[in-house]
Amino acid sequence: MLLYLDTADIGAIKRYAFLLDGVTTTPTIIKRAGLTSDTFITKIRKELPELEVHIEALGENAAATCKLILNGFCTKSWYDPEKIVFKVPISRDGLETTRILQKERPEVKINLHMVFSIAQAILAMQVQPAYIAPLLGRYADEVATLKNNGRRSSNDDAGQELLINILACRRNTESKTHILASSIRNVHDFASSITSGADAITLPPAVLGEALEHPMTKSGVDVFWKDLV
Repeated sequence: MLLYLDTADIGAIKRYAFLLDGVTTTPTIIKRAGLTSDTFITKIRKELPELEVHIEALGENAAATCKLILNGFCTKSWYDPEKIVFKVPISRDGLETTRILQKERPEVKINLHMVFSIAQAILAMQVQPAYIAPLLGRYADEVATLKNNGRRSSNDDAGQELLINILACRRNTESKTHILASSIRNVHDFASSITSGADAITLPPAVLGEALEHPMTKSGVDVFWKDLV
């Protein structure tokens, strides 16, 4: 299992770095942190070079996205093909971008994300990106909105059903693409995604913190401290 933190909070990344394989971001996450993509990546690559970083590459079409990646990001001092992955939204242009880069620069890694259907995932596997990222929590929220006027319980498994079906399609196609479970809302979704067979998962810091805790662990350790002599 590959574990990523879904954040631009440098402090949180440093706190959990020993557990992580990398960090995933979006322009929205980076903006909320008061950073730019360049300053964020520069800092992570300098202070935590062992972590893989997934960053958005958003162009108006395939040609523009390829230009942004090859003539922009790939020329940066922080670029390392082993540690940088470009996130491209699933679309016709996204698929074409992936195919072009495979031919011209096969070392460039692509994460086709914003996946909300089995059909999108199947088409994504046709171009063999390094990762496909279904947004499980956001998908489950939408299903809940349609079914229950927006009410979603912590055990709503619509996102997990989507993940399981995508994994089944991946087995049938013998694709080597990693399925990266994203938009994880709670510990239940985290555990279920790994149990279902996701290759990788990205968590917000709050969910990772919750996953480390359990009331029985706390009560047991409290007793140890009380009895310690």
